[in-house]
Amino acid sequence: MIPVKVAISGQPGTGKTRTVLRIARMIEDKFQIGGFTTHPIEEDGELIGYNLKDYVTGEEELSASVRWDVKPRLPGRTP
Repeated sequence: MIPVKVAISGQPGTGKTRTVLRIARMIEDKFQIGGFTTHPIEEDGELIGYNLKDYVTGEEELSASVRWDVKPRLPGRTP
């Protein structure tokens, strides 16, 4: 079978992550699924960064932050 890669883009809050996770759950018994989803980090109601979550392992790491004292990483990779 030829590998298929899909990317979804759109405005914030339009349901991209929810849609991708729903589709992945529907087809994961028939296909090998992998990839990352992004999740916002809020503090006191303000967006301060994003986490990346690995679909297969569930591991979550910081991807982007407005704080200078924090270094983003990819899940499964050492600094």
